Amino acid sequence: MAGYEDLASYLNQLKIPLEEPSLEPDLDDKDEKKDKELREAEDLANGCVMTGTLQQGTGSASPVEGDMVFFHLSIRTAQGEMVYTTRPDEGGSSIPLAFVIGRGKRCPRGWELALEGMKQGERCVVRLKQGYGYDSKDCGIAPPARFPSHGTAIFDIQLLRWHPKSQVRVPLEAGDVIVRTAVEGSTWETPRAPFEVEVDCKARIPSSSSQQGSGTPFFSTPPQQPLRWTIGDGTCPSGLEHGICAVSRHEQAFISLPATGLQGGSTTSWPQAPAAVDRVELEVHLRSMVQVRDLTGDGGLTKRRVKDGRGEFPMDCPLEDNRVSIHYVARLAASGQTVLDTRGPPGSGAPVEFDTGMGSVCEALDMSVRLMTPGEVSIVKSSSRYAYDGRPDRPQGVEDGAAIEFEIELLSYTKHPAWVAMSAAEKLVRSDALKEQGNATLKAGQLKHARTKYLKAMRILDQTFDFEGDEQMERSSKLKGACLVNLALLCQKEELFGESLKWCEKALQEQPANAKAVYRQAQVWALLGEHERAIEGLEHVKELDPSAAAEADREIVRLNQRHKAASQKQKQTFRNFFDR
Repeated sequence: MAGYEDLASYLNQLKIPLEEPSLEPDLDDKDEKKDKELREAEDLANGCVMTGTLQQGTGSASPVEGDMVFFHLSIRTAQGEMVYTTRPDEGGSSIPLAFVIGRGKRCPRGWELALEGMKQGERCVVRLKQGYGYDSKDCGIAPPARFPSHGTAIFDIQLLRWHPKSQVRVPLEAGDVIVRTAVEGSTWETPRAPFEVEVDCKARIPSSSSQQGSGTPFFSTPPQQPLRWTIGDGTCPSGLEHGICAVSRHEQAFISLPATGLQGGSTTSWPQAPAAVDRVELEVHLRSMVQVRDLTGDGGLTKRRVKDGRGEFPMDCPLEDNRVSIHYVARLAASGQTVLDTRGPPGSGAPVEFDTGMGSVCEALDMSVRLMTPGEVSIVKSSSRYAYDGRPDRPQGVEDGAAIEFEIELLSYTKHPAWVAMSAAEKLVRSDALKEQGNATLKAGQLKHARTKYLKAMRILDQTFDFEGDEQMERSSKLKGACLVNLALLCQKEELFGESLKWCEKALQEQPANAKAVYRQAQVWALLGEHERAIEGLEHVKELDPSAAAEADREIVRLNQRHKAASQKQKQTFRNFFDR
């Protein structure tokens, strides 16, 4: 009966009509942009954006998408009633509007199109049809309070100046904070949480001429007393922080932002916008940027750079596994007591050298040094998990659960050439070295590091296509097979039996006669209680590799004994159950 009901349910499902396929075209971003441009061109030809010149501009250039524009604006109804203006002679604030064409918090699309056709100083009257005013798709601003809900509005726009997109950034996708570079910085990196920054800052009411730096000042940091804070700690007003996060070290920049962007600071040391001012301008200089990183994402391991090294981050860091030379001091975080100093009391101790990714030092040292440049000194705060818990090299005086503060100096490192630029022969040598490192860490019980080594060797071999002859191809196949079998062993040790079987299958796809893969597979089947499959696998090992027959026979005997003992125990259990 149940089978019939299942069949009836299935037949009823077949009666449900299929969902109609979508007829929407599958457009990528380029197609969508081109389609939008064609629609706009057609709309412009049909008079959706009508402009009339009131005052000629100068020069021959006009702003384009991505440029920062400054303009004065008046809005009137069709009957001539003024509903909004920025012009002081018409009762406005005298502060020009500032937008980035096509970026951030955008103005009506019709304004953007009109501005793209104007020269500096040009003044135009603009009429817009539906879909190009405040109702345009990407417009991020609301109409003024007395804007007519019906009928036509007339926009009087004068383009004062613009800055090229090469100087301009909008930190947030739809944000109202605009950053313009005045003097380039000394590095590409910009601050982010939890970096520590020092900033010189001057705050002004924007000039009616739109000339940045010439407005009325209302705040300035005293000489040698910059603003200091940690990005993301909540103490800095959000607008200022968003702007600074788009500025690189030593860069001088102007930040245009709404006055509300200066609200929210936890102290009075921040600039406070004057009353009745909608927009402000900050002139900033990022004097210092201390690189602070949460390396684990849980706060368990943080690295704070206290002395810059040589070179650029991250290009000149030992990101890959390398031989590094360091000095370091380890202190108890709770008391500050030094428990290890590689320089020794006289300061003449030899540097510590080790290969990263081998588990020969604690994770705090291994992970931190990868993100340092030669000569850099960093303070690393580590929970016990990433320091010395469970490690045989734990210094005297360090108890279980003790958090450690390290002071690390990277002296130098041996940089391996990028494997993508190696010849096939060099890739084979590199892969073999990684396999041997994997074997060493596997024997030492460093399973995570071993996995990384084997997978890295596999990645190199899988991306090598320029083998010179059958000998190199055969060597590559053997290396892959060895890595795959050892990954299976690694998973077996971690009791990931399903994953272990998958690695065995991959090894046999690479080398169908790989006796070690079959042997490892048989061991996993035995652990899963598949006695017959395990014995069958061991018999196959004897066929593939006669030299392994004795070992396979011993394993068969052991498995049979274990299986017999398990069967007898099971029988006894049932006998006891029925004798109750």
